[in-house]
Amino acid sequence: MPSQTAENAINERSFFFDCNIESPVMNTLLVPKQSFLNFLSATPTLNATRTYASLVSDDDGITGSEPTDECSEPPTINEDFDFCKLQFDLGRINRQTKTLEVDTLIEKACARAFDDFLFHGDWAMQLRQMSMGEIQNQSNLIVEGAVRKQMQILGHRFNKEMASMLWNGDTANNVGTGYEEYFGLLRLVTDTYGTDATLPVTAETGTQADCATLNSDLKDFGSNCVGGGQESLYEYLYELEDTLHMRAVLQGVEIRNAAWVMNPLLWSQITKHLPCEIAGDGCAVGTVQANDGGSGMFAQDMRNQMRSQQTLTLNGRTYPVVFDNFIPYTTGTDAGTGRPYYESDIFFIPITVASDGGLVDVTRLEYKNYSEIGPQLGPANRAENDARGWTDGGRYHFIITNTRRCFEIDGKVEPTLVFIAPQLAGRIQNVRVCPLQAKPEPNITL
Repeated sequence: MPSQTAENAINERSFFFDCNIESPVMNTLLVPKQSFLNFLSATPTLNATRTYASLVSDDDGITGSEPTDECSEPPTINEDFDFCKLQFDLGRINRQTKTLEVDTLIEKACARAFDDFLFHGDWAMQLRQMSMGEIQNQSNLIVEGAVRKQMQILGHRFNKEMASMLWNGDTANNVGTGYEEYFGLLRLVTDTYGTDATLPVTAETGTQADCATLNSDLKDFGSNCVGGGQESLYEYLYELEDTLHMRAVLQGVEIRNAAWVMNPLLWSQITKHLPCEIAGDGCAVGTVQANDGGSGMFAQDMRNQMRSQQTLTLNGRTYPVVFDNFIPYTTGTDAGTGRPYYESDIFFIPITVASDGGLVDVTRLEYKNYSEIGPQLGPANRAENDARGWTDGGRYHFIITNTRRCFEIDGKVEPTLVFIAPQLAGRIQNVRVCPLQAKPEPNITL
């Protein structure tokens, strides 16, 4: 059993032994609140591995010579299709609570009622599709039962790890079969499907170079400050979107649902400068005066519209902008401006595409469905054994291990990211913004 022991927060050993402490209790923690996972569907599965094929080449040429007369044999049309397949394996995250001892759970330091001792703010991260039910109400942090609090801590930890793995996941980080990561978007939105043998792709021909048609569209902003005059971010955005739109049309699909995804630290500076870049884009002569009564108000109106609607309109098509605190970024002082900077990548992620075959979610989350575990446990699933079971629609599995009056809660989740249209995704790398001052940064440390 671990040496750490969980207790309630209102016994004589706690900080709150001072019964004169009043409600409310305020929060100063900077908690990650935003994740692209909230925009993806999450579906149950019983398959440890999911594999999807893509057509990557065909040969529709002809073999033979043209006929010399009406009765001669014409050339034969070739029929040769080559495929590549993408494989997505379930990850595995297993964590346990501190040891809980029955007596310490029920002790109170004061005779007063703590029912109004409310916590204001959020101390735990939530995910729309994957959060444990216990994490929904955080206002009772101080007076919450120790068991429920430990479950909330488990849920918070699971959420942070899944949100981080969405971007940083790499099977190279696996620890045997006890801890397993799925491939994150930093690995999957890439232009190396034809060369990187560590990616989860296999060519039917045995030649990985044949899978290069799965490559995403990548551009490098070169660590220039947005609005600094060296590069136009607007040009990068509309060129990338136009390229991917044309690619989808030629492949016979429609990108029905997609999003621009970025770290929120970039957004205010991007929207500050983007309207001016839009106004001047393609102007070969003359100068756009961003501060005059016409263009200046145009820029201000567009800036406010982008910020209030959180969208980008490019080439006549409008997409939501999704913030994610876990997209990696770097900070420092910009040599050219002397200002602090934040540097990160901006992603274009297709979520749903449409074709004659219907709609398909090309980016989604899946999780092992523990609600199907009952029949498989058979005689082990008895009340006299240690308690075990699933919660939240089968997303999580728990085991409660008892040692006399002490017990621990062991929780596990096995999710994966399914990403089957990397060729319709894009990424603008090394985008730097240089605000006047540093911004609040949530704690994303694992």
